[in-house]
Amino acid sequence: MPLLTLQSAKGYGFGSLVAAADAASDMELISSTTLGSTQSSVSFGSLNTVAAAYRHLRVVVLARANVNLTAQSITVELNGSSAANYNVQSLFMYATPSSVIANSWTYFNQNSSASYCGGAEGQTAYQNLWQPNIYEFHDFSQTDKNKYITNLNGCISTDTNGFVAWNNLMWNQTNAITSITFNLAANFSAGSRFALYGLK
Repeated sequence: MPLLTLQSAKGYGFGSLVAAADAASDMELISSTTLGSTQSSVSFGSLNTVAAAYRHLRVVVLARANVNLTAQSITVELNGSSAANYNVQSLFMYATPSSVIANSWTYFNQNSSASYCGGAEGQTAYQNLWQPNIYEFHDFSQTDKNKYITNLNGCISTDTNGFVAWNNLMWNQTNAITSITFNLAANFSAGSRFALYGLK
């Protein structure tokens, strides 16, 4: 039987799988950290150096908040800026085991310094769960456009309640993103994980 490589696989009708494998190979881990103790923020810096080879960035976060709530919002700060130039648009879908309760567009924090984007499970949610978040920072180093960040996250807070959220965050600046900071009003719990990937 001949050796099946990515190139030869195309001849056997696996073109879509080859494309997926090629796409996966374009995403590379740059840095990751798992918190050994609680802390209120986590940053990735020097992106103009460590991520210079990439066009886009992806950050995968598994977060839990050290607060007596079911969940708490994460804020994203770019280049250390807390100026009022962040716009956020969010879609939340809440559900119960039997039906969808509501889904709605919510516009909030326009031209604001409070860039809510993503979340962390709190202490009254299920134990041993860390809320998943996927962030993508599009064209992060380009200086001819405002910066656009997308976020997908979800939370199963109790046996009877949970949600999925999609956030669009615009930073009304054309500066290249050189640092990303994730902040929480409470602390991120020990065990929260943050991984930075480069996308070519």
